Amino acid sequence: MINDFSDGIDSFRLLNSLGFSDLSISDNANQDAAVIRDTSNGNQLLATVNSVYAITCNFKFITVV
Repeated sequence: MINDFSDGIDSFRLLNSLGFSDLSISDNANQDAAVIRDTSNGNQLLATVNSVYAITCNFKFITVV
């Protein structure tokens, strides 16, 4: 759970073969956090980002190989 995410400042590193196309980003059921899942691995939960909306947040991802 991430409580101090700053839109446009913070970023996520994607390791190994995980790419942006493998991600699902949506709001949680309460619509008070964004949920990031790995669709290539059974929708495994990667992160819950509190106090942001998936549709309006500008998430930055960096791929590391």
